[in-house]
Amino acid sequence: GAVAIDCEIDMSASGHASPFCVELINGAVHGCRVILASSGASSGIYGPGANFVSVTGNSVIGYNNWGAGIYLAGNAGFICDGNSVYNVSRGILVSLVGATTAATQQIIGNTLYTGASGVEINGLVTAGCAIAYNAIGGMTTARYTNIGDTPTFYDTILTADPFIDAANGDLRLNTAAGGGALARRAGVRVPALLT
Repeated sequence: GAVAIDCEIDMSASGHASPFCVELINGAVHGCRVILASSGASSGIYGPGANFVSVTGNSVIGYNNWGAGIYLAGNAGFICDGNSVYNVSRGILVSLVGATTAATQQIIGNTLYTGASGVEINGLVTAGCAIAYNAIGGMTTARYTNIGDTPTFYDTILTADPFIDAANGDLRLNTAAGGGALARRAGVRVPALLT
């Protein structure tokens, strides 16, 4: 499978109409910084298809609360771990049409701030689905949407922006009591900041 490591994808310039900044058919995206277009891009990182995908340690920055930060649509399972997502409609969107009950599904240690829904799941959730240690805040609808009976463990509710300067692309955790400091105490992993 393909692997993208420590890269930057900036779709913020006008004229980009691609539906995805990064499309991962199989393989992994790790440590990348993705900046969505101000309009036109529906997802920062998109993992479709019948192959297992790993999306870990990435920073996704949106504009105008639009689109999905990470969109996982594969039916063979995924790991979504340690990502930071800011200012998108849905932090992590999962569409699991045809997923098998044995598929690994992990949404662990992500920091999601500002949007409508932190994590939205459409379709079959496997019995082994793990949703834990996520720090979520600033959502207008809900931290979780359509997750059914899937339990969530050890989540942190953020009451302040956790990032140093997200509007300008700096998603390192700050020291705000209800933001970055709270996320640190919760054990949330922090993706590398690319400069």
